[in-house]
Amino acid sequence: MAKSKTPSKGPAQKRKRTVAAVVESALPSAVLRPVARAVSAPVLNVVGIKPVSTTIVARLDIGFGNALYLRGEGGGLGWDRGVLMSWVEGNFWRAVLEGTEAQVLFKFLVNDLTWNSGPNLSVAAGATLSVVPEF
Repeated sequence: MAKSKTPSKGPAQKRKRTVAAVVESALPSAVLRPVARAVSAPVLNVVGIKPVSTTIVARLDIGFGNALYLRGEGGGLGWDRGVLMSWVEGNFWRAVLEGTEAQVLFKFLVNDLTWNSGPNLSVAAGATLSVVPEF
C-alpha cells in the first residue's frame, strides 16, 4: 500500500468551523465591531386630524334680493350669527367651510332671519353635501 504525499490531520489538528466563525469570516470587521452609543427611545409623531374643506350646496329659489345663510357648529359656524352663502347660477347657493376638523351641524336661514324647517343637518368633514332645504 502506498503512502499519500499529503499529511493527514488527526482529530486534534482539525479545526472546527462553527456558524459564528463562518459569519465572522464573511462579514467585514466594521460590521462586527460593537458600537458604544446611547440608544434613545423611538420618536413618536402625533398624528392629528388634518383640517379640510367642507362644501355645502343648497338648491333653492328664494327670490331676487334675498340671501341664504348658514348657522351651526363646526367649520367656523356659530348658532348666534350666520355665514353668507355664495349664489351660483341656476338657484344654487354654495358655502365652502375651510379648516373643518369634524362633522358640521347646520341649518339654513333666509336673510339670516328665517330658519329652514326640520332637524339640524350634518355633513362630514371634507365632504360635499347638496340639499334642497324646505322653509
